[in-house]
Amino acid sequence: MLTENQLTASVEQISNDLFSKVKFQAFLDGKQIAGFCSYEQINRFLLFQIYIDWKLQIQKLKHPYFNFQHPEVKDALNEFLNVLSNHIFIEQKDFKILLEKAVFNAIKLLNEPLSSFLNFFFATKNEASVQLISEYIPYFHDFDFVLQSILLYAENHKLEKISKELFQELYQKSIMNYERFSGESIEKYRSLKLKELLGNSMNNIENQVIENKHKETDQPVVQTQSIQQTNSQKKELLMKETIKPITPTTSSLKKEVKIKKIPLNKQFQYSQKLFKGDLDALKKLCDQLAEIQDLETAKNLIQNQVLDTYQIDPEDALFQEFAGLALAHIL
Repeated sequence: MLTENQLTASVEQISNDLFSKVKFQAFLDGKQIAGFCSYEQINRFLLFQIYIDWKLQIQKLKHPYFNFQHPEVKDALNEFLNVLSNHIFIEQKDFKILLEKAVFNAIKLLNEPLSSFLNFFFATKNEASVQLISEYIPYFHDFDFVLQSILLYAENHKLEKISKELFQELYQKSIMNYERFSGESIEKYRSLKLKELLGNSMNNIENQVIENKHKETDQPVVQTQSIQQTNSQKKELLMKETIKPITPTTSSLKKEVKIKKIPLNKQFQYSQKLFKGDLDALKKLCDQLAEIQDLETAKNLIQNQVLDTYQIDPEDALFQEFAGLALAHIL
């Protein structure tokens, strides 16, 4: 585990290295940010910060002289927000602040995963809504199997909220399940991710840790060897039960399926989970579906370009949601 000094040094070094890629750019757009660096969790935390700040600003959009709850106003506002979310435009100086926070949170998640989760979902509260966890889960790549396991438990037990105590208990169980099914310790998973994130700076940090331990114990410490990457499919062993399909019910689905109609956070979620990170494939499919008025033709296209191409389970909840959106303009 990294000390606070090592954590601070790592954040500074990695942030500066990554920022050097864009130091001559005045602005960054959403597509650049979504694929900013090779370490996926940093990209997701960048988008997460934008999403949270965006939500906070939208909540301020109220006025006593107007009815913001009227269905027509809500639909028009959602339309505006969805279009706006596809036009992210961040100044370089603001992006650097976002980047430093994203790097810090990514390292902190690996260094102290349980503490990070509790901070994200509970802060000073003693319980968190299942809806909130479900809303935030697309922004987690590292240790995402923990959140998936907790959501499955909540769904199976029809929970709307999860206490901090129960969350910690389910966290420990999901870690035990991971180790039991993968045959490897969670420390190996964590160390591998840290090495991937810290890159060349990892050796310096490891050596510093070893020197500190040697000073404390006055005993030689054997440095661990590099850990080979585990098979990502092992996480699937934790998912023993099929997620029940979710039927879209909002009136906003009854519109032409165009990529600009889908909020950025949903675009990101669909592309990551259903198209293996290929946002262009999602956009292409949406454009094709927008021109189709025959239900069977649309279903066959989705079957071919999503289920068959990416081997997606047709009962997957997120696929069900996407399919409902994609076919709503025909039904």
